[in-house]
Amino acid sequence: MQRTSISLSVRHSWLLIIFAGIVYFGTSFAILHISNVSLLSFISALPAKTADSMMLALVGSSAAGAFLIHRLNRQNRLVTAALNNMPQGLCMFDASAQLMLCNNRYIEIYGLSAEQVMPGSSLRDLLEHCRAMGTFSGDTDQYVTKCTARIAQGKVTNTSHELKDGRIIGLVKRPMPGGGWVETLEDITKR
Repeated sequence: MQRTSISLSVRHSWLLIIFAGIVYFGTSFAILHISNVSLLSFISALPAKTADSMMLALVGSSAAGAFLIHRLNRQNRLVTAALNNMPQGLCMFDASAQLMLCNNRYIEIYGLSAEQVMPGSSLRDLLEHCRAMGTFSGDTDQYVTKCTARIAQGKVTNTSHELKDGRIIGLVKRPMPGGGWVETLEDITKR
């Protein structure tokens, strides 16, 4: 499973749009067939070239949309590959300290499972999972309060934490415009 939820959410969004289009088409076709009403009766009043032009415009717009979706999916795969192959852990939180995305290295550093690190998870919940794994031993509420306060002030934070297994993890939290932050983690034990 890809941890960068961008790819998954884009894929699900487009599947939802396609599904809604199919349902809408089927439903409207059935209603129009049963009621024997023609919503496009005005097309017969238009010259044939105008009606053909409208259909070609619709086909062209659909083709352009399909091309755009393909390009976005390709770009998304590249970004996902880059994030998941970084030597550092990376995560992004929104202004309410909810996880937006993370890469595989983040999960590895803290020994968490993919099910524990889902988009929408709160920082507090993640810290509790880390506590259960033995990779966090501080006061959860105090950590969340201090972290969000520093981010609200717009301050970049550089810290390090020693884990129970002796590894030292360096963390850099960089605030984002509009709230939230990006956090990078690195195992700096050998330094």
